[in-house]
Amino acid sequence: MSETSSTGDRVVSIVLIIGLVLTWALGSFLAFFFLVFLDYCPEATCSVDGAVTASLGTIAGTAPVTVVTVVATIVQLARGRRAWLVALLGELVLIGGFVAGFVAYSAAVS
Repeated sequence: MSETSSTGDRVVSIVLIIGLVLTWALGSFLAFFFLVFLDYCPEATCSVDGAVTASLGTIAGTAPVTVVTVVATIVQLARGRRAWLVALLGELVLIGGFVAGFVAYSAAVS
């Protein structure tokens, strides 16, 4: 059974791609923004190196997820196949990456 792309699938896929890129942009902004508050980090309980590694590692780790998801979704759309699931799974992986980065950052500064 061949899965073909419908207009609804294309619209949902494009909306998810836009959401994915915006999620990455917002998450990356917040990761940099958290670094601003390292001035108020008590040395006894805070690891500046750990916080910087967590923030920049999160950005660097989620960028390929974003690029691969966008490309894979566009390829699926170009082939006329359903693509919304690819975009949704990429969005979930991206959100999971940012949550993991936030947990790592929180562990480094507390």
